[in-house]
Amino acid sequence: MERKLFKNPFLGYELILAMMFSRGFEEDTYSKIFAALKHPVRRKILRILNESPCTYTRLLNSLGIETGFLNYHLENLNELVTKDESGKYILSAFGNAALTLVAGVEYPSKRKPRRVFGKVNSYLVVFLVISLILSNAFLFYVYQEEYKAKTNAFGEVLILNRGFLSNSINVINSSITDSRFSQDELIILYDHMIQLSRQYKVIESLDYAHKVQWSQIEDAFDAFMEFSEDLLQKIMRLKSEKNQSSIYLNYAQCQYLEKIKSELRDIGAYSMPPQITLGSNPSVPIDENDMTNAVNISIKLQEKIISLRSLLDL
Repeated sequence: MERKLFKNPFLGYELILAMMFSRGFEEDTYSKIFAALKHPVRRKILRILNESPCTYTRLLNSLGIETGFLNYHLENLNELVTKDESGKYILSAFGNAALTLVAGVEYPSKRKPRRVFGKVNSYLVVFLVISLILSNAFLFYVYQEEYKAKTNAFGEVLILNRGFLSNSINVINSSITDSRFSQDELIILYDHMIQLSRQYKVIESLDYAHKVQWSQIEDAFDAFMEFSEDLLQKIMRLKSEKNQSSIYLNYAQCQYLEKIKSELRDIGAYSMPPQITLGSNPSVPIDENDMTNAVNISIKLQEKIISLRSLLDL
């Protein structure tokens, strides 16, 4: 049986109203609460936690989303969610109040009509008017902002990926210039490839229309991640056996690495276009030709990685 939100059905509204009109209230807090409620996944998290405390894993399984996406929504819930002594997620006081407001907005048809006889309580009239205003404002805010939320998250992930890819290309360029892979450079490169692989899994959940293409691009980065890992292990063996912390590259190996660097840059240019930014307009679609080009280059990149592996005896 679903747990009652409050013994007093007006308490959720009263808490929010008290926050709005209290002397020490800051508008930023009000904005954060409404921003936290704008996405349906975050409202679903509040409903799940209203039924019972949950572990991170249980939330993940109940929602059926990627780990990165769940982290994104938990961070945006801010002060509405907290943890109990056992480490399980629970609703905070603000979370309970916010859920009461959501219930009032989303399920108005479930309220039983009441007849008011005699003199109408002026306090109740004022309260109902304020509640109606808040409800309409909340609905407008939700429907205006909700369709932007997914693109905002998509923009955040792409910005992260641009940074990881740019740093990886710089490491590769340095290795080509020095004609060698150092242990420190490979550690950085391997770490960035891991991060890129993880972020692409999040991208697949955010842009389901291009899930297959993103998955194919991810395969190329996974192949380069495995290449970096094997190369790092080879250096570790050389360091142990010969006290050598670098792998030196000949001309042919540098040429292949140059082609790999160029194709990584092209994949980034096609699949992470600069017009997709944090807060970008959701009506701007991903260019289909760009996605096709990124996928084709990803396939070629995997072939070159296989060839470079052979040249480096991996």
